[in-house]
Amino acid sequence: MKKLHCQKCKTLIHVDTNMVMLNDELWLTHFNKLDILCDKCIEQKLNRKITINDLKKSFGEIIPCNLWWLNENKLI
Repeated sequence: MKKLHCQKCKTLIHVDTNMVMLNDELWLTHFNKLDILCDKCIEQKLNRKITINDLKKSFGEIIPCNLWWLNENKLI
């Protein structure tokens, strides 16, 4: 698997801990399409905590990496 690092803070991004995918509308409003950012840098840019409503879904269900993130952050 390709290693990803946050473009801002250089933190290694792990699918099961700090990778989060926002819904397209929110992402494109605040970020560049190809940005790679960790959860903490996303929250800094948004100037707030990420909420469950911010997360990308597929067929109405939260995608797996976001489920991991929600669990790691004790939001589910």
